[in-house]
Amino acid sequence: MIGLSNYIYTTPPHQFKKRGCSMQIKKRGSDVKKRNEPVDEAKAKERIRRSLRYSILDAAGFSAASGFGDNYVSPFAIFLGATNMQIGLLRSVPRLLGALFQLLAAEITDRLKKRKRIILTAVLIQALCWLPMLLLPLLFPRLSFYFVLMFFSLYVIALELTGPAWNSMMGDLVPANKRGRFFGYRNRVAGIITLASLVIAGLTLNYFSRVNTWVGFSILFAVALLAKIFSLTMLSRMYEPEYVVSREHCFSFLDFIRRARRSNFAVFVLYVGLINLTTQIAGPFFNVFMLRELNFSYARFMTISAASAFTSFALMYYWGRQGDVFGTKKIITITGLLIPIVPIFWLFSHNLAYLVLVNLFAGFVWAGFNISAANFIFDAVTPPKRARCVAYYAFIIGVCVFLGATLGGVIAGQLKTSWIFFSRLQVIFLVSGLLRLAVTLFFIGRFREVRVVREVKTSRLFWQLLFLNPALELRTSIASGLSSVAKSSRRKRR
Repeated sequence: MIGLSNYIYTTPPHQFKKRGCSMQIKKRGSDVKKRNEPVDEAKAKERIRRSLRYSILDAAGFSAASGFGDNYVSPFAIFLGATNMQIGLLRSVPRLLGALFQLLAAEITDRLKKRKRIILTAVLIQALCWLPMLLLPLLFPRLSFYFVLMFFSLYVIALELTGPAWNSMMGDLVPANKRGRFFGYRNRVAGIITLASLVIAGLTLNYFSRVNTWVGFSILFAVALLAKIFSLTMLSRMYEPEYVVSREHCFSFLDFIRRARRSNFAVFVLYVGLINLTTQIAGPFFNVFMLRELNFSYARFMTISAASAFTSFALMYYWGRQGDVFGTKKIITITGLLIPIVPIFWLFSHNLAYLVLVNLFAGFVWAGFNISAANFIFDAVTPPKRARCVAYYAFIIGVCVFLGATLGGVIAGQLKTSWIFFSRLQVIFLVSGLLRLAVTLFFIGRFREVRVVREVKTSRLFWQLLFLNPALELRTSIASGLSSVAKSSRRKRR
């Protein structure tokens, strides 16, 4: 409920223009004049603006937890002595379980109609997972990997449960014509916090690896827990628009699959799913390659990991703006053709500076692909169907991640020779790159843009977006990203 005590809004005010409907108001008293309506609507808009600022602060907390926690779960398992197959399971099993719960999350969201409550409960569960994930392996070392797998799976399940509710709520809060810029701005803040967290965490772990590595991981996971609590606090202050869904907008996962041949959105989902499958064939093993095969220190590991975070935050807003102007489909096409190159680069050199450059390129490409894929969902799906479509999308992605990581683990375990390469894992990198290219070439022309956007040839846009504009964008992004964090902090204090 928004506004003065004499009115109840039956349609969230920010959706009036978007849905093309008029303001529907129920009057409680006969003494209230219509002249109060603009004041009431202004208060509602201010409430939404505050919620979007809190969302940016939530992104900061989420990213700190990711930088200190999520990104170091795999190194923690390697420290505990996990095998290559187990590392593959650590990537695949949690995502599969999370995907299964996504289907349940859509039903819960539609039934409860309390999206914020679902989000807050799930984030609290995520925060509480860090303690047993750290302590139980210390108490029961023989079962250490299985405790990490168990509680990281619970963490990912809780994370995935927020997906439909969060995407649905944010879709209602952010105007359609500003999504690219808002999420680009939000992701830029998230990126700079992720980068700072990765660097601090890596340096901390590198220092304590010479003293007591357990203490290093304890500090990292404790900070991740506190960051999740901060994120929970920011989310609790956000406004939740009324969630209205009728049974006519509900459809089963089987219905979704049956429509796949004639549904533009379903083809898009299948494409992104297969890109994730082919990516995760190699995905879990870059960390293993650096820490075990190349014997990199945690400081070197951090440097390479931070490189992708840097270009991701620096150019996320850039990609969002380009998507608003030229359409998300064209950005997906361009970045989808570049994604296969990333694992191929890992075949040619083990030099630290070279791998940093490779990850700078990877962060640039994946930033464009990820923000455009996310915004394509908002464009293609109407608000009443958004929670359910996001759930089905995430379920397919999760299953594909599971299949890809499991397949990669099996290949890693069965390979007896590295062929002409330094390591057997590089064979997996090559296979992943070739399969990514095959998927993109097959699917990229099979779905279309859903918004009216500026017409431009993809080939011309390719060179413009890749070489001309990013150089100019990088010059201002770092300062702008730092000022974004500072502004958000000042607004919070107010």
